[in-house]
Amino acid sequence: MLRELILGMLGGTLTGLTPSLHVNTLASIVNNIELPISDFSFVLLVYVMGLTHTFLDAFPSTFFGVPDESVALSALPAHRLALQGKGLEVINLSLKASLLAAIFSIALIPLYLIIAPHYTPQIGRAIVFLLAFLIIVTEKGIKKLYALFVFLMAGILGIVSDQFPLNEPFYHLFVGLFGVPAILLSLDNNNKISGGDGKIEMSQSQLIAFSFLGTIFGMMASLLPTFTSSQAALIGSFIT
Repeated sequence: MLRELILGMLGGTLTGLTPSLHVNTLASIVNNIELPISDFSFVLLVYVMGLTHTFLDAFPSTFFGVPDESVALSALPAHRLALQGKGLEVINLSLKASLLAAIFSIALIPLYLIIAPHYTPQIGRAIVFLLAFLIIVTEKGIKKLYALFVFLMAGILGIVSDQFPLNEPFYHLFVGLFGVPAILLSLDNNNKISGGDGKIEMSQSQLIAFSFLGTIFGMMASLLPTFTSSQAALIGSFIT
């Protein structure tokens, strides 16, 4: 078990600090290597990798692929703060929120164990379609059609990719969709980013409240198919 813990932390550190390298990618590679470990050990390895990754992935996601200042309004929140010279504040927020989320997750395990058995695939599909509907209708004007078009094209792309005779068809799909664009966009990026002093401009009560809300949405993401942490954050932004 100690071996899996150490390897998981090393793997999570690698994926967390490497831009566009996801835990699932490394887990897929490890699975294909067919290491002589039990199923439980593999699950433990992936879990530790994911937990470690959560604490460290804020570094590349904040400072890697930051756009030009001219498009700051359309940039991700972390990138907008980085352009304002508050990159270290983002890192500090992420680390503290991740720690609080881990603590809240442990405290909410009994509640999760009560809710999880009542979950069915039918409920999951219904909620996913509801979330997709909310994401589309919250766009303004003609952007609703754009959002619907992207949603449908993404679904078709997933269906087509699943038809290819590959061991991990979605592995190649995700690398192409998320890894390659981030690298290409950063090639011509000469921005000089100031990290700032790292001071968090948020009260402790707000930090705790938002961390708890993030934990709740994270629990939802673990139950619902195709519902990721990014989508959970988007839905959470509607509430806040």
